[in-house]
Amino acid sequence: MKGILRVVRYPRHGHLRNNCNAFTPLSLRCRRFKSEDAKEGVKGDTAAPLTPWNRKMMKTIGILTGCQFLANASFGIIIPVLPQFAKELGLGAFGVGAILSVPAIARVFLNIPLGKAADIYGRKPLMVCGNIIGAIGACSTGFANSLFMLLPARLLVGIGTASSMAGTSAYMADITSKMPSYRAQIMGVQHTMVTAAFVAGPAIGGFLAEAYGARPAFMIVGMAMAASGMGYSFLEETKKKDSTEIPPDKDDNGKPSLKVADGVLALLKDKEQQGIIVMTGALFLGYTAQLTLLPLHASAVLSATTGEIGLLFSASSCSGLVGAPIGGYISDKWGRKAALIPSALLCASSAVCLSMCSTYPTFVAAIVAWGLGTSIMHPGLMALAADIAPPHLRGEALSLSRQAGDIAFLIGPLTLGAIAQWSSCGVGLMVTACSYVFSALYFHRKVSRK
Repeated sequence: MKGILRVVRYPRHGHLRNNCNAFTPLSLRCRRFKSEDAKEGVKGDTAAPLTPWNRKMMKTIGILTGCQFLANASFGIIIPVLPQFAKELGLGAFGVGAILSVPAIARVFLNIPLGKAADIYGRKPLMVCGNIIGAIGACSTGFANSLFMLLPARLLVGIGTASSMAGTSAYMADITSKMPSYRAQIMGVQHTMVTAAFVAGPAIGGFLAEAYGARPAFMIVGMAMAASGMGYSFLEETKKKDSTEIPPDKDDNGKPSLKVADGVLALLKDKEQQGIIVMTGALFLGYTAQLTLLPLHASAVLSATTGEIGLLFSASSCSGLVGAPIGGYISDKWGRKAALIPSALLCASSAVCLSMCSTYPTFVAAIVAWGLGTSIMHPGLMALAADIAPPHLRGEALSLSRQAGDIAFLIGPLTLGAIAQWSSCGVGLMVTACSYVFSALYFHRKVSRK
């Protein structure tokens, strides 16, 4: 038939044979070949955009999300065993704080350098090696019998998680850049899996602590992190050598430089990056408020038992399972602002309501609304950070928002705890609400895109 071009591909050599007749328009033949070449990575017309339902993409996202689920579930396992483990070491509340805070301190110092390392050496080495280092640290924690053994082990966990997060965040940004119209929805599914991991992890940890004691839980965490690292090894590296990409800075010996000052300062001058950093800080301050203030407030106002407080947190986590996919869909459909600003205001309203609640039903409703708001915020915020990150600085740019979150997670408990002690938990919740409102207004001013 005239005007029809049939392309036959030889499987061994990949050659193309034009089987059309002489009447096929030349422009049509060129367009067909260019389209075929574009799919193979040859210059030509842009190929059809990928979708998450592409078989290869589904496999990649499945491995990445499954490994993250495994790693986060393992961290959730240790939450119920912390008091018992600290008691075995004779450390009390200080030991619990050390187990939680030392890895965060390590991340604060390493987030940005490791983000730059992901831009220079690739994503996969950091993902694999980071989980292996974290596995060694987790197993060493289980063997620790004093504070001097505990602190180095927890530092290894912090180094490992900082490395793994630097690689995985850049990797997710890389693969979603091939399908930007689905980026927030994919990140919403990822956040849903992380939330589900933290729902399942504490239940598993509580059972293990009752059956076998606290120390085996850390061994299981180490094995899970090692298995996660092995899973990452099956992924393809997404940091490809590109002639159009800006090469990394060199040191005096001609090797890639890990100095971060210039790159960070350049990124911080971007107004949209500033908006993301402020909103991320408010998001993580809200997380710390939930962990620090809500148990105290529920105990003081409702005389809630430990079991009832646990149910409140479970209700918040379950709302996150619903909110993350919704947030991803809204963000992709109507823009990042359409998801982020209303959800930040929903979080602020929920915090205000919690500060004034006096009955259990209203308390549950407010905390569920707060969990829904934070879960809607998360995919859009991650997607926007990936949207504006320069390809050659993607790892370093994404590390800035993680840095803001870790700093808020370190400062927040101390600040909000002091406010609750000197005034009340209600005042601390009002301060948290104000941070949400300020971040929404600042974000609206700084971020011009939808």
